[in-house]
Amino acid sequence: MNKGQDLKAKIIAKKVATIATKIVGFPYLVRHEAMAWEVSTDDALFERTMKRKYGSYSEIFAEVSKRRAKEMQKEIGMNVELSSAVERIKYKENGIVELESSIMVDLAWSIENDDFNMPFKSIPELDDPKNWPKWKRKMPVTTTMLEKCNEAAQKVSKNSGVQILVNRNDYPEGSDEYAFRASFDSGNMNEEQFLKEIERHCKAMVRAYRMYEPWLTGSEYRKLIRARKHIK
Repeated sequence: MNKGQDLKAKIIAKKVATIATKIVGFPYLVRHEAMAWEVSTDDALFERTMKRKYGSYSEIFAEVSKRRAKEMQKEIGMNVELSSAVERIKYKENGIVELESSIMVDLAWSIENDDFNMPFKSIPELDDPKNWPKWKRKMPVTTTMLEKCNEAAQKVSKNSGVQILVNRNDYPEGSDEYAFRASFDSGNMNEEQFLKEIERHCKAMVRAYRMYEPWLTGSEYRKLIRARKHIK
């Protein structure tokens, strides 16, 4: 790879970061290595900005109401909640582009905190939605979370033409965390086509997250938790 190719890859990666920032409303940074690169949420910048304006951001978020937390994010121009929709965008040397959300379902945490007294163990069967009904009785909250995630992914995929999946993270090894994922092959695309596809996929990921998040923070989820506690 010559210097010209390296420079072009860096320029395109920065353009991708700009597109993601515009759609999500959160800063992204570029990690570059030869022809491969990754654009990911700039969480460090968010933390520094919050600390400068409000003090320790983690303590503030724990103390203020959800409404005030959203107001604070608007005041600094960074939507940390929506940044969960697109946590990173990876470009591989073979031309494959992968988009990934933050963790939507943490199996270990959910089993311990939602499906009470259910001993945690890795369950590879949960990678296949066909197996979820089998585990519904033992883990009603966890399996419902997976179902709602998958439902959002399927609806957005159908409406947008962007295939979104709910898959287990492939790192670290043995992970039991699930996230939204989308990908496309950019091998035969020019720069304009490539950037348009990035935009299309980012918007689809955001729509999937916006469809799932209200359920996770809403009354239906809380009812499931209360019902599970009652059984306990």
